[in-house]
Amino acid sequence: MAMLFTKFTRAVYRGLIYFINVYVRLPQLLSITAPLFSSSTNLNFKVTNPGSLLQRPDELVKRGKYVDDLFAVIPQCIQAIFPQVQYCHVYLDLGGLKDADRRPFPSGPVARELIGYRELKQNLKLAVDTEEPVFNILSVSVSPHTLFQLGVSYLPVFNSLRGSPLAVILFVNEHIEVDEAKGCSIQTFNEALSEKIGIMQSQYHSSTLSLLAELSSIDDNISLGQLTVVQHLKRETGADVGFLLSYTPSDDDFVIKALDGKVIPEKRFPSSSLPVLQSHLNLSQPILTSCTSELKSNLTLIAGQPLHPEHCVLAPIKQSNKLIGILILLSGAPRFTQEHLDMIEAGLSLCGSMLYKDMVVERERTLRQQTEKLHHVAKNIFTHLDDLTILLKEIMQEARYLCHAERCSVFLLEAEANELVAKVFDGDIASNEEVRMSASEGIAGQVVQTGKILNIKDAYSHPLFYRGVDETTGFRTKSILCFPIKDEKDKIIGAAQLCNKIGSPHFNSTDEVIAKALATYCCISIVNSIMYRDVLDAHNRVKLANELMVFHMLVPSQDVVELMKQKIIPLAEFGKELHLQDFKNSLPRYVPINTMPMAVMSMMTELEFCKNFKIKSQTLARFVLMVRKGYRDPPYHNWNHAFSVAHFAYLILRNIRCVAEGVLDELEALAFFVAALCHDIDHRGTSNSFQVASNSVLAALYSSEGSVMERHHFSQTLCILNTEGCNIFENVTRKEYEQLLDLIRDIILSTDIAHHLRIRGGLEAMAEEGFNKTNPEHKSLLLCLVMTSADLSDQTKPWTAAKRVSKMLYKEFFSQGDLEKALGRNPMEMMDRERASIPDLQIGFIDHIVLPAFRTLRTVFPTTGCLVTNIEENREHWVTIKTKTADRRDSLTSLEVFDFIDEEDERESSGEDIPSA
Repeated sequence: MAMLFTKFTRAVYRGLIYFINVYVRLPQLLSITAPLFSSSTNLNFKVTNPGSLLQRPDELVKRGKYVDDLFAVIPQCIQAIFPQVQYCHVYLDLGGLKDADRRPFPSGPVARELIGYRELKQNLKLAVDTEEPVFNILSVSVSPHTLFQLGVSYLPVFNSLRGSPLAVILFVNEHIEVDEAKGCSIQTFNEALSEKIGIMQSQYHSSTLSLLAELSSIDDNISLGQLTVVQHLKRETGADVGFLLSYTPSDDDFVIKALDGKVIPEKRFPSSSLPVLQSHLNLSQPILTSCTSELKSNLTLIAGQPLHPEHCVLAPIKQSNKLIGILILLSGAPRFTQEHLDMIEAGLSLCGSMLYKDMVVERERTLRQQTEKLHHVAKNIFTHLDDLTILLKEIMQEARYLCHAERCSVFLLEAEANELVAKVFDGDIASNEEVRMSASEGIAGQVVQTGKILNIKDAYSHPLFYRGVDETTGFRTKSILCFPIKDEKDKIIGAAQLCNKIGSPHFNSTDEVIAKALATYCCISIVNSIMYRDVLDAHNRVKLANELMVFHMLVPSQDVVELMKQKIIPLAEFGKELHLQDFKNSLPRYVPINTMPMAVMSMMTELEFCKNFKIKSQTLARFVLMVRKGYRDPPYHNWNHAFSVAHFAYLILRNIRCVAEGVLDELEALAFFVAALCHDIDHRGTSNSFQVASNSVLAALYSSEGSVMERHHFSQTLCILNTEGCNIFENVTRKEYEQLLDLIRDIILSTDIAHHLRIRGGLEAMAEEGFNKTNPEHKSLLLCLVMTSADLSDQTKPWTAAKRVSKMLYKEFFSQGDLEKALGRNPMEMMDRERASIPDLQIGFIDHIVLPAFRTLRTVFPTTGCLVTNIEENREHWVTIKTKTADRRDSLTSLEVFDFIDEEDERESSGEDIPSA
């Protein structure tokens, strides 16, 4: 891109030169020659007779060699025309209107209006407290009160070729009528000033245009570009010697590519080696200086031969106000003038951008070459991550290739033994045992200890070099480049050592840069190779553990066969006294545990899932048995709980006719039922907060996402679906499969009570607004609501069943509390068997969680109102128990409350025939 831009720039310059030479007079270049007017020279002369400047325009042309002189002459000319002038402020077009301090013509409403006038405008007045920039500048020298009393006059200066003014003069005076004499004086002054600026431009720009033309003929070659600039300015100034140094801030180096009228191989000089030039890095414009002994020393170093100039010009080359180079012109005689400095500044300001683009192109070309080499290195290195020994061999071969070394070795650090271990020498795999040496000895040891590159130009003169290897092998080590290999935390993991630079007596700074880049690739490849080996080992261990787990978890084929032999019967026939198709009185936990898998298959068949989604009987049987085996046996979160929740999902889908009424589609209904069945797979009987606090493996996997256990339940569900012969979704389309998994994930995550509390406001708003089955957000909220209701459905059962489930739940809670105490933590009251007041906890749970959820469900589906009635009746039981146990609380442990409840219920039994579990 930079190369294309450079070519485009050169084309523009060629077109500009042609256009100027053929059609336009040179004064038109004023707008692009700001550097011509940046001279700080001020002769501070006094015009003895300003009126003569007005009578003879050539007098103004002769006066003032430089632009700064014009700033001194113009106010005197204005005073000759208007004797009453108290103050005058001048702006000349210096690449935009600027004053003597190079400040631009101010912006503002008044300024924008003035710039459109082509003749004298008098008596401009504004309030004393104005913020108009034009008046603010004048008020620095003239009080705001005077400005208000006298007013301001505006005089633009034009020539016939420009639409914008060459100059603008603001002056403070009383209003004066402009008669014919004053009008002629103004016209004469305008013509004289216009001619003066045109002549000044002609002098400066003839040289600049010539330089631009020469540069335009060079194609993206910084060496020729530097040579062209130096040769041109030597001719124009009569300098004896000249050279141009480019400056790279990132390296803090000066670089020269042309000397003595010819292109030379690149020579680099750290700025610290040229202290005089280093002190001029902030140079803003060309300066003329005498050659001190220190400067002569710097110049001799650059030229490579003694130089004895007396006068020197130092000129900065800038791009976007940043230094990119310094031009140096030398002379034995005092021939440099201010005109030369102005011409140099003008030329460098216009050609600086072209030189900069050449530098960018060259950097890109070099970078591309280096990148191609490093890409080749990376490609070779990263294809051998599976074998560390072969990887080290490749690293050595590439290191020798990049740095042109004769030999190379790599040492890996074993920190525990404080030893360096080498398996590869000279690019060959060692056939014998690995070589070990102390990490605190030798050249490699020094690099490992200090973490710095060691570039040894004469190996035999270095105190750390060991000659024994050379004496044994006959190899002569001349120079060594040894560099550390560090990981991303700057920890040293080894060192690489290169010997003998081919074609050069020793390794240079460029080799050091390449070594640093290579060290990065070495580090990444070595660390990843070691990591790959560790991951591979871990993968094998996990694979073995999974095989063992699957072996023990797999459902025996005989169990699947036995289940398939049974006839699928309607759910009602599993026990009429269990009311399994009734919201109010259903008792799913009393279904015999060995018949629960068949009951699940019966529910799925009745809901037509098997028919609609082509679920094979064998696949369904294996899936259900695998889910049952996936549940552990804590007191509450076990297979019985899963069956009870799935049964409630069945009741919702059947009794409310969700699919038939369009409340849910078939895919959503299937996802809801499967999520209900699988929502607590592999529950460990502990809460999310316990998993996080105990830094468990599950917390390490899922804590960053939240809902630790719920995410694990979903993961286990996927594992079962991915187990051979268990994928009940095998006949759906890919899109349907993805939708099912997304739905199951979201539904299982909604069983986290924290999630339910976050969306409760949205649930209640949906219920009040009225469920809209065409609203996707309502559908999502509804699925969360019915799943939470199913998870809490034990609280809707008749009292005898509800109190029994509560006892299981608190047994599980207290087991977690005991674990927390063993870990030295203080459990929550509900988890602490010594502090928990179960009646109070149950009343609070019903009031704050259960009743709000089911009242919302009742609003959406009025047929579920009986569930709210059951919950309220159970709450009253807990209130009664709280009252009866109030005076016995100190003598009853938490779980003994349930024994008291059983005794009270037996005395008040109504004779209900509730089967035993």
